[in-house]
Parts: sequence; C-alpha cells; structure tokens
Amino acid sequence: MRVWFKNLSALLGEEDSDESSVRHIVEAAAARHAVVGLSKDGHLVRPDADCGVLDAVDGDDLVISRHQGAGQWLKDILPGETVHIAIAAVRGFHSGETTVVSRWSGHDIGLDRCGYRVRVPSALLHSQRRESERMPVAFDLAPRAKVQTSDFSHSIGSGVVLDLSGTGMRMRIASEREVLVGELLQISVKFPNSIPSFEGLVEVVHVFPSRIPDARILGLRFVGERPDIARAIHELDLKRHGRDAA
Repeated sequence: MRVWFKNLSALLGEEDSDESSVRHIVEAAAARHAVVGLSKDGHLVRPDADCGVLDAVDGDDLVISRHQGAGQWLKDILPGETVHIAIAAVRGFHSGETTVVSRWSGHDIGLDRCGYRVRVPSALLHSQRRESERMPVAFDLAPRAKVQTSDFSHSIGSGVVLDLSGTGMRMRIASEREVLVGELLQISVKFPNSIPSFEGLVEVVHVFPSRIPDARILGLRFVGERPDIARAIHELDLKRHGRDAA
C-alpha cells in the first residue's frame, strides 16, 4: 500500500501538508538521527539499530550510518536494488520503498563506520505499531546507571533505566551537562539477576524532555551486539506468556 505525500497530512492527523511531506519527515528524522531499517520484505521491515541511523539528507539521497563494530554491511542489501525502508518516528514509524545507491565506509568520532546511500522515498506510510522486543522495568526495580564520557575522563551523572531491548535502552537522567544526539557514552548498570549487567559503550540516538524538572530521556544504542541481553529478554517474555524457551 502506497500513500503519496500529498495525502500524508490526513494519514498523520496534521492540517499542514508541508509539515507532512516526505521531505519534511526525512529531514526531521535526520535531525534526531532516527533509527532505520532496510529489508527486501516489506512485511518484515522495522526500524532496527543494527541496521543504522539516518545521519543526513543529501539532495535526493538519505545517508544511513552504522558502526562497523556492530557488523559489516547487510549481506543481502546491494547497490541498485529496490528495498523497503522503515524510519523511526516519535510514535511508530514510517515505511516505504527506496533504491540503494551505494555502500560507504569511513572513520568518525573515534569509530569505524559504514553505511548506505539510498534514494529519498517518493511515498511513506505511517504505522503506530511497535513490535520490537522491549521490556518495561518496574519503578521499584528500576536499575540505576552510571554515565561517563566515552574515555572515562568525566562523569555525566547517574540515571534510571526505563526500558531495555536487545539493541539498547531508554534512560532518564539529570545530567551534569547537555547530552547530544550522536554522542558516545560509557554506561555501567546492574540489572536484576535474570538479566546480564551491562558495562560498555552506547550511542545517543534520541534526546527527549522529561516531565521531571532538569531531567532528560535518552534513547541509547549499544555499540556492539549484546545477544545475551536479547536472549534474556526473550526468555522472560516467554515465561510471562507461559511458554517454554526454544
């Protein structure tokens, strides 16, 4: 199903069609470094931090960036192919079709990176559904996390983990200074016994205001895979639904 940009205002419940155009959506997503997903199967495409984040809109292209430490390019996504793309929104995500222009690699903010250039989609469909495996942390069990700069030279503050997934976490923090999207941070947090503790590097992919004064909500992506955390969350979800882990 395709929804052309002139009809997106009705789809998104916005009166101003300029605010709902494909160009506006992708530029706003690039400004917050939204998580994206690429897939040859439109039914499976979802924003996925392992795929990368939307770094920039360059003319008719979207520039997608991912850490090489989290894996090389997606094996089945090749230049010249038409694929499906999903772009995380504040609520839900946008999806559409795009063409892969090229794959690239480079070095930035102390890490090797790779990624893709794809065409700006001519149409985007908005979905409110969120199907990533994310586990809320109850308030009385909310783990406290220590946050430092990536080189351990300065403390950023301490925060409370709000929820967790196999690829990252969401945290509320009253930071000692401004935290920027794209910044790398060192996080140390001890989860309940059923979930492995985490100490390592994360990338800030979202920064939102909090209802608590002087606090911010950070969306954090693990730099590097954590299959142990993903597996623990999956097993907890199975137990919650009364099923045995495979």
